[in-house]
Amino acid sequence: VRRAREAELPVIVTTTFDLAPGTAMAMHLAALAGDPPLACGLATIDLVQNALAQGLPRVHAGSLRLADRPGLNVTFDHAAIDGFSVSPWEEVRATSL
Repeated sequence: VRRAREAELPVIVTTTFDLAPGTAMAMHLAALAGDPPLACGLATIDLVQNALAQGLPRVHAGSLRLADRPGLNVTFDHAAIDGFSVSPWEEVRATSL
């Protein structure tokens, strides 16, 4: 966003059919862009059957309000996530090379 602004390029943040975490990240990125003169496409969450999380702010009349605290502020629906898994969850930890 900063580099685009420095190059005097417009910034448009949009989602496709992202679930709650991706949409929340896009909303935060759009907020970093300031008040963009071009519309951002962030009102797509209602088009998916299950967003797998709750807590996203709703877009109303073309605007939204993010929480005044750090983080994406979404609560994952673990039961819904389990419904999409093909096997039991297992923790995977990265190791240094």
